[in-house]
Amino acid sequence: MTSRTYRYAEIDIARSLAILGMVVYHTVYDLAAFYGWDIAVFEGGWKMLARATAILFLFLVGVSFAVSWERRGQSSETPSWASLQRRIAVIFAWAMMITLVTYIVNPETYVRFGILHCIALSTIGLVAIRWFLPVGARHALPLPAGVAWIVAGQWTAAIRANTSLFLPLGITYPGFATVDYFPLLPWFGVVLIGYAIGDYFYVRSTSWRLWLPTNNDSRITNYGGWLGRHSLAIYLLHQPILLGILWLTLGNPAHA
Repeated sequence: MTSRTYRYAEIDIARSLAILGMVVYHTVYDLAAFYGWDIAVFEGGWKMLARATAILFLFLVGVSFAVSWERRGQSSETPSWASLQRRIAVIFAWAMMITLVTYIVNPETYVRFGILHCIALSTIGLVAIRWFLPVGARHALPLPAGVAWIVAGQWTAAIRANTSLFLPLGITYPGFATVDYFPLLPWFGVVLIGYAIGDYFYVRSTSWRLWLPTNNDSRITNYGGWLGRHSLAIYLLHQPILLGILWLTLGNPAHA
């Protein structure tokens, strides 16, 4: 098996854990939001689960980008803007589809800038780092820049504007409400930190992997990482499936 098709089991498994966390949290959220169960989904342990899941997802976006870019460089292919455009376009198209569907369901809380919007624009940011920064800078800057970006995001979160134009930067307007909001400030900082970690441990200093199993066809990789290998499809389909299961088992939420 070539290096281009080899998958790192630990990355797939980590992404699978994020998927499981997402499904568990959204199941509990649906029970509270649609069936009136008395669950404090925005507090305590449930809030921590939601936040940890989002952090892990976006962290792995950065790690995976570092790995995939390095593989392109090792192959006979040159990283092309056309291929990256297609990847970004697919993610952004689904992001806009989620915006449309959630607007139809509830115009008051629809998704203006959710996690897929954040991933699409963050990927463009990572491309810019690879294309425009010198080698030394693109190795040294992402980690401190990511930390600074997160700190700046705490500041912008307190700012209010009378327009929705600044929502991607974490600046909201009075009365703003949404079911999914991941502005670039601070969340691109998490992606940057993930990229820095991926660049160091999977590109520049890989000797630590000698301690890990090397069989790419092991059961751990095939089963433990299955969810992670299909994360986008699961992300898009899990809510309709969850709501369908809840409807079949608990009945119509309108009469719950």
